[in-house]
Amino acid sequence: MNDNYTSQNNEAKQKKHIWIIISAILVVAVFLTGIAVGLSLSGKGEKADYDKKEEKAALPKKKSEKKAKNSVVITFEADKENPTEYEMGIVEAVFVARLNGAGYTEAQISTDDGRITVEIPSENMDTEELDEVERLLTRVASLTFRDADGNIVLDGATDIKNASYEYGQTMQNGAEEPYVKLILKPEAVSKFAKATRDASLRGGEGKDYISIMLDEDVISNPRVRQEINTEECIVTGGFTPESAKMLVNQIKSGQLPFRINAVSKENIAR
Repeated sequence: MNDNYTSQNNEAKQKKHIWIIISAILVVAVFLTGIAVGLSLSGKGEKADYDKKEEKAALPKKKSEKKAKNSVVITFEADKENPTEYEMGIVEAVFVARLNGAGYTEAQISTDDGRITVEIPSENMDTEELDEVERLLTRVASLTFRDADGNIVLDGATDIKNASYEYGQTMQNGAEEPYVKLILKPEAVSKFAKATRDASLRGGEGKDYISIMLDEDVISNPRVRQEINTEECIVTGGFTPESAKMLVNQIKSGQLPFRINAVSKENIAR
């Protein structure tokens, strides 16, 4: 799936440039208030390609080659009264990303009334590893946007005003598709403009991208083809509604409004 950052303005300027790129299309399109799309980081006036790069290799899986007959179950509770279903969806997205990144790919997650339960198949998880899983899942999420050298260019908690799931045309005369819309805070626009301008000039090095990272894990890795100097941009790249909503939740996880606490841990024999 190709990831692209796209901006949402300057229709006249956009119509002058149509770039066709292998596995990604850089088109500046403006319609209805001028929304242009691409799975990448881009400003509100230009459309930039953001091709998803290979993400770092997953950590070794912490599970037996044989299917586990037993499992450990940890129940967590939101440190907030009456959290919404939407907020718990954000928490679930964080848990999924962290568990997969740590190799617990067969973990099952369920939410109910402010609680979230994680079941991990395991024959012999000891107390120390169980405590590590608890710490992994309860630390406050950190979302950052980083350049190819690892420098933080945006902080999800302070620079991103909102992220939302959208469905519609991402270019003029194009088919409707799911995409993610980002809105930057005004004070973040200038530093994002500089970061995207610098990234767009590094194509020869293969470093023309800005990664979206949750904690230390890459969740999206869009390429940037030109400077983005507007508050709004969109992310496209062959999303399904589910995968677009998951990315929205992951992006918004940098703005988690509450902590999560473990309230019970137990081993279950099948």
